[in-house]
Amino acid sequence: RFVWDLVADNGLTVPPGTYTVKLTAGAWTQSQPLEVWLDPRLTADGVTTEDLELQYRFNLRLRATIADAQRFTTAVQTAAKSATGDAKTALDRIVKALVNEAGISYPQPMLNAQLSAITRVTNVADSRPNNDAERRLADLEKELAALKADAAKLGVK
Repeated sequence: RFVWDLVADNGLTVPPGTYTVKLTAGAWTQSQPLEVWLDPRLTADGVTTEDLELQYRFNLRLRATIADAQRFTTAVQTAAKSATGDAKTALDRIVKALVNEAGISYPQPMLNAQLSAITRVTNVADSRPNNDAERRLADLEKELAALKADAAKLGVK
C-alpha cells in the first residue's frame, strides 16, 4: 500500500480514486490499475476526498482558462501587428489588458499574470479552493469574455 501524489498527464495532482497507469517503451505497452488513497496526514488536518476533487476540477477549469487566454493573446497580438488606425488602437488596448507591460520592474499584473497567480495558490496545497480563488477566477473569466467580445467586433477570434 502506497500513498503519494499521482500527477495526471495534464500536470495536476489527481484526487484519490482508481486510475490506470500505462507504461510504454518502444512497441511494448502495459497497463495496470492503480488506487490512490487520501494521505492520512491530510485526513488528520480535516481534508476530505471531496475537497481534493473540488481542487482538481477547479484547477482543470483554471488551466483551460489560461490556455484560452494565451491563445487569445497570441491572436490579438498577431492582429495588432498588421492593424491600423482605430482598429490598432483598440487591439493595443486589449493587449495591454492581457499582458504585463514590458520594461517595468513592478508592473501591474494583467489578466494572464493574474490567472497564473491563482495557479500558484490553488495547485500547491492539498485543499479545497478558497472562495477568493473561486471569485477571482470567475471575475477573470468575465473579463476575458468581454475582451474577446471587443476583439470579435474587430474580426479577431
